[in-house]
Amino acid sequence: MRSTSISSLGMLVFLCVTRAPAQRSVAGANSLDSTIVRQEQAVWSAIKAQDSAAFRKLMGPECLIVSNGRRSTADQYAGLLRTFTITRAGLSEIRVQRLSPDVALIHYRLSVAWTQNNKESSADQYVVSVYKRSDSHWLVAFNQDSPARAETKPASRPREHQQF
Repeated sequence: MRSTSISSLGMLVFLCVTRAPAQRSVAGANSLDSTIVRQEQAVWSAIKAQDSAAFRKLMGPECLIVSNGRRSTADQYAGLLRTFTITRAGLSEIRVQRLSPDVALIHYRLSVAWTQNNKESSADQYVVSVYKRSDSHWLVAFNQDSPARAETKPASRPREHQQF
């Protein structure tokens, strides 16, 4: 049952994202948009404060996090919070999509800087979090980030590679 519900949630996310429903920006946010954005900001506040307990309270019981090429449960990721220090985390291009009455997706661009093992690093990433309503609370069910590349025009491709 557990893998079925996660698979179903993954398929729901895939179908809703590939159908490209109208997206709302935070500027025209409704109540759900504002709630999800506040929840995501609370996640980053907990990470920045290295507060594993606060972070864990924002995650669903079966939350899966895919970050830095690794898959983690929320408990595993919470255990890593003290191994790095976030020095900057800025969210932009924020969009919220309702996938069902009890599921919502937020995606955004993240500009983040951190220190780990006395080494400073930074990255621009695209982040997607899927929230699932549990009673009256919205909790993260899935989170994934991937590197954001600078916007460039596609290079012209040889003719034989233009068709799929």
